Parts: sequence; structure tokens; C-alpha cells
Amino acid sequence: MPSPNETTRMDGFDAFEEIHEYIQTSPNYKVHPLNWEVQTFGGELYSLYGAFDSDVKSKITELVVGGGDVDAQWDAFLAEMEPKWQPVAEELNAALLNQ
Repeated sequence: MPSPNETTRMDGFDAFEEIHEYIQTSPNYKVHPLNWEVQTFGGELYSLYGAFDSDVKSKITELVVGGGDVDAQWDAFLAEMEPKWQPVAEELNAALLNQ
């Protein structure tokens, strides 16, 4: 980050310093380490289907906007997606357990 000068708006620099100090000193700040095996997993089915992020985000948006019986619609979505995600989950679990 460049040093501030006379034309710099200091709001951002001040906020950065506050956040940096909080990270360094607060007992409430927790870092959750990444699970690199999961993050870098490249199984065949996972590479083909992915993690279904866009499907889940689209469904959540649909549920929030559409209303209705959210629990029933979510359960139906999970049942509909199970044939896709179950083989990916099995592939991931097999790869991680066999290390």
C-alpha cells in the first residue's frame, strides 16, 4: 500500500490501520485455516460438475424472492440435486480418506 500524501483521503488508511490492529491484538479474531486437500481437489466428477455453487445461489435467490413454503421447496431441491452431488461427495470422500 502506498504511503499517504497531502492529497490522500485518510479514511481508508485509518480504517486499514484499525483493522490491522484488531487482527493483531484481538482475542476474538480467529483465522480458520484452509483445508488444502479440499480446496485443490480435482476429481473427475468434481471437475465435471463443480461444487454446485451457482445452483445453490440461484435456488436461494428463488426462495427468497418467490416465497411460499421455503422448507418444502428446499427439501425438494436437495432431493432433485442428490443424484448430482452424491457421486461428487463420494469421490471427494474416497480421495481424502485414502491419503
